[in-house]
Amino acid sequence: RPLAESGFPKGLSSSFSLSEQEPVPGVIVPAGFRLNGTINILGYEMSADISLNPPTEFTIDMNMDPLNLANGLFQLYRSKNDPNKGPRFYANVKPPSVTLIAEGYAKVLGTIEQSASLEITDIQYIMTVTGPFFGFSATLRVYASY
Repeated sequence: RPLAESGFPKGLSSSFSLSEQEPVPGVIVPAGFRLNGTINILGYEMSADISLNPPTEFTIDMNMDPLNLANGLFQLYRSKNDPNKGPRFYANVKPPSVTLIAEGYAKVLGTIEQSASLEITDIQYIMTVTGPFFGFSATLRVYASY
């Protein structure tokens, strides 16, 4: 059954234009290449909004279903408090500005669990990891500006 459900369940839209166009009043086709949709692979869905407008901008915003493999031996969510959403990845490159964001929560063997987020911009780097440490809840935050 998962194989039969694979594909693009909500459709897939794409466009390409050398400059922003309005072919029909109220319908705007942005400049560059744009791809938006959700793909289902063996029962797991991932949605993405990808925009490429060289050389000025590249953006991707990607979200996926939570993963629960081998009857809970490996689980991957957006956060410990949000098990209904999967991990997220976002990137925007618009020279000279850059923003990269990744966030997720993993639980392995039912006992080892960590939450992590990463944000990289053109001016700073922030990584946060949260999880148990010698029986306590601990958060490690690494911050660097450049």
